[in-house]
Amino acid sequence: MREWVDDLNAAGAIVGMWTEPNVRHPAISETLCIGEPPGVRWSAQTGDGTLASRWQHGAEATEGWPAERWFKIGMALDLRVPGEQSDPFSASPDRSLIPETPNEWPRIDPEVVAELRALSQPVPLQSDIPFWSYLQSATRLPDPRASIPRVVLSRLARRFALRLSPTALGWRGCGMACWRLADEDAPRAAAALAAITCTGDVAIRTPTADWPFNVSAVLLCHGEGSGEKNAAEISRRWGRDLGRWIGFQVLR
Repeated sequence: MREWVDDLNAAGAIVGMWTEPNVRHPAISETLCIGEPPGVRWSAQTGDGTLASRWQHGAEATEGWPAERWFKIGMALDLRVPGEQSDPFSASPDRSLIPETPNEWPRIDPEVVAELRALSQPVPLQSDIPFWSYLQSATRLPDPRASIPRVVLSRLARRFALRLSPTALGWRGCGMACWRLADEDAPRAAAALAAITCTGDVAIRTPTADWPFNVSAVLLCHGEGSGEKNAAEISRRWGRDLGRWIGFQVLR
């Protein structure tokens, strides 16, 4: 484990240790926005600047393109198979990215919200301390053994893990595909996107003047140009136009 983490860290693939906010939780919201405001889940450099997914707690207001309903949360790459050999449209085996739908959400503890804010800021790993000590340095809290489980069990967070950069791992075809579909077609389309290997975040969003689309999906693809090609193929299979493709020069 230590050797594997050290290799990833040396390659610049590890952004840091963090807790990913559970944007499916009713007390948390998510908005796509330009630039890198506080509370960024991931950010991507594009030809038109930086696009970022931002999480917020409570009634915090922000400009951007808000999500209404989630079908897939987070990004995961299967590093056991070379990217150029993977089938982007194969069934995804990773069920951890599918949003949970509990019957009842736990009560919100203000202290847990404060811990979530601290834990959700990725802290770079250090190469000169033992691996398990990374947990202590990453949390910036007195006792990570208490705070990490409490935040995750609150369901305000989905996981505590290494945050990886797909670009640093050699995945150069990543980007975001956007569609404007009929309201009755959007949920079925989003569910289909969530079920395949090459997608990360998949959500139905509120159309705005700047973003007149209601379905978005991050595509995690290996070769340069492959993401846009796959987005076009999805659109062809649906018989629907691709609303917008945003290629990511760097995704982390």
